[in-house]
Amino acid sequence: MNINISKCFFLAGLFALSCSNEKKSDIDTIVEVPVMTLSSQDTVVEVQYVADIHAQTYVEIRARQGGMLEAILVDEGQSVKAGQPLFKLTSTELEAQVASAKAAVLLAQAELSKARLEHKRVKGLVDNKVVTATELELAEAALQIAKAQVEDATADLKTAEAQLSYTTIKAPFSGKVNRFALKMGAMVKEGDLLTTLSDAGSILAYFNISEKDYLKNRKSIAAGGSIMPRKVQLVLADGSLHKQSGTVEISETEFDAGTGALALRARFANPDGLLKHNSTGQVRLELDQNDVFLIPQKAVQELQDKYFVYVVGPDQLLRMQTFKPLTRVGTYYVVADGLEAGQTIVAEGLQSVREGMKIKVASKSNGAVNP
Repeated sequence: MNINISKCFFLAGLFALSCSNEKKSDIDTIVEVPVMTLSSQDTVVEVQYVADIHAQTYVEIRARQGGMLEAILVDEGQSVKAGQPLFKLTSTELEAQVASAKAAVLLAQAELSKARLEHKRVKGLVDNKVVTATELELAEAALQIAKAQVEDATADLKTAEAQLSYTTIKAPFSGKVNRFALKMGAMVKEGDLLTTLSDAGSILAYFNISEKDYLKNRKSIAAGGSIMPRKVQLVLADGSLHKQSGTVEISETEFDAGTGALALRARFANPDGLLKHNSTGQVRLELDQNDVFLIPQKAVQELQDKYFVYVVGPDQLLRMQTFKPLTRVGTYYVVADGLEAGQTIVAEGLQSVREGMKIKVASKSNGAVNP
């Protein structure tokens, strides 16, 4: 029993000596690695913004007159021309109202002709001093009343004709018809939605840009209100790129007080009709970034969605420091926050270094790169 206890103490002492020697060996081992000193520079980066995609022209087709849906003259998804009839509502009562209004106009016009003849007759009698001037004044008043009755009847006829025209719902512009909200034979009330019509020959992608990015790129504003004339692309929901590049336009004239962002829109041609109204995607564009740090990806460790670099201290000892990347440019990270100019970091060879290790500088760069 005593022999076993002694053996245990011996092994423990040997293990402690081994750990002590290993720790001492780590301290004595100085790894030679390349480093770089951070210095700010200007660059252009690609950024993506979530976009709301709309057809260049989109409208809800609603009934302006009630009645039964008598006929559907097109099919869902069909391309139509401006002015083409889409739906037909029952119109029997309105046709009768138009006929009645036309008759009222004819009657008023007949009364007007009669009043003119009477006015002409009385004027002749007054000129011959057969009747007094009062009779002429009465004839003139009757003539004005007859004219007003014609105008009133004509207005009623136009109203009746307009209401009758509303029973035939036509396309306000050329485009594609969406699904129908009602079926043939349904009772339609004024204001009921029948379908939607869209023209997606080109599409508009709305997105928001921060005030900071907008101000950095204000010098890129071109004549005519177009901003950032560099190539603008649309990333589709499956990650592919839309074939047509676009142009960016200012949509709103003021920043949102709550978010501090400015709403912009990008216009893309859509000749093959691939993009639909209310599609999803992201606008990808290039923005100027001034006074930023670019560090190579091989100088960065990523752990649990956090990014680290090894900063070299004055005593050549390493310490890990987190930073927040803005985006990637080629094989470099653009630093958004967490690092300062003048700091020296390990540029590569991270597999051979660790926290607290002392290093020897193999080579040193000033941090300015050309991605």
